[in-house]
Amino acid sequence: MSLLDATSLPVLIVAALAASCCALIGSFLVLRRSALLGDAISHGILPGIVVGFALSGSREIVPMFIGALVAALGTTLLTDLLHRRLRIDGDAAMGVVFTTLFALGVVLLEVYAGRVDLDPGCVLHGQVEYAAIDPASFAILGWTPPRGAVTLGVTLLLDLVFVLLLWKELLITSFDGDLAHSLGIPPGPLHLALMGMTALTTVASFEAVGSILVVAMLIVPAMVATLLTDRLLGVLLAAQGVALASAGLGLWSAQRLDTSVAGMMAVSVGGLLAVAFLLAPGQGWLPRRLRRLSLAIRIAEEDLLGSLYRAEERQAGGGGIERPSGAPPHHPAWLRIGAGLRLRWRAEVVKSDRTLTLTQRGRGRGRRLVRRHRLWENYLSDLLALPASHLHDPAHRIEHFLDEELTRRIEERLDGPERDPHGRAIPAADHEPGEEER
Repeated sequence: MSLLDATSLPVLIVAALAASCCALIGSFLVLRRSALLGDAISHGILPGIVVGFALSGSREIVPMFIGALVAALGTTLLTDLLHRRLRIDGDAAMGVVFTTLFALGVVLLEVYAGRVDLDPGCVLHGQVEYAAIDPASFAILGWTPPRGAVTLGVTLLLDLVFVLLLWKELLITSFDGDLAHSLGIPPGPLHLALMGMTALTTVASFEAVGSILVVAMLIVPAMVATLLTDRLLGVLLAAQGVALASAGLGLWSAQRLDTSVAGMMAVSVGGLLAVAFLLAPGQGWLPRRLRRLSLAIRIAEEDLLGSLYRAEERQAGGGGIERPSGAPPHHPAWLRIGAGLRLRWRAEVVKSDRTLTLTQRGRGRGRRLVRRHRLWENYLSDLLALPASHLHDPAHRIEHFLDEELTRRIEERLDGPERDPHGRAIPAADHEPGEEER
């Protein structure tokens, strides 16, 4: 079965539109650190939807939205009341409100389900599988779209208009609420408008992904996006990509496992979050560990080069020296071995029997490291008045992170000292002939 055949394509369109709507509004909820509020609204509006069904006797979007909007505002106001008046923790107050309202919605759903065309499974779990047999009452260029696609398409358009009209306000309030307040951007009306759009998006997505699974579509694509980028436009685009991918993966896997499309969409987007958590270039677990490992190896390399250079200084420029027993002692053995192998591969040291010798390139790198170390000791001594016994450890920590420009500025600030506070010569800044920069 193909994703583009006559049966699957309407399902894919409706699922993709529902995921896209939720991801667009959900991105702002996540950026504003209101993800739990989105969860509360998506559950708390259930009684409003059921009451709208009961009063109108149909599944038209207008009465559903009015009931959902009232319930969403009620969820927000009740949460605020419990938090401010009764001094209940914000998350706890939110949990109390949305679980109570959701339970009330389930009870009302069972009471009114027999009186109107209202399927509890549709509201709770979604019925996107039936998109192909629920066409709209009109055709576009000879093609009749699914009814759900029309509703979700209009909702997506309204969401886009909302974002474009309030782009500046949403941008500022999403990243810096204090700045927005100082600029005169009213947080209250904007918050209520966002809650209203969340309610509209949730109502429109109910038939596709249901009341329970809409939470995943609201929150998880935006969470994945924030792991990939830290710019608002990038977050919105990445969230859309994740949402569309989850729709395709959810339908494909549901067809092969013969299970719920909405459920597999939530599973798929959860899997994408796990992949992003592991592999995201900026914040992924594996890249962070690799960067830390690379930094640890570089520090171990420079410590070894520095110790070899200091040993050559003590021997007045003698040749080979014995490998130090610790370089320095706080590096584990595997790290010292890895650093030594990299230095030999980069031709910065050579090994003969149990003897390590600096090459010209390695000597230059070690000299620059020692120069940074001793200049920083001078800086701590002259400008911060630290005693000589307190200079080595902080200088050893900072020497690995000083670049040449900052080192030059430190030297100029100190008027070009020739010796450190311990009386040791500070290596010159000029390079030996043929020496290469790091």
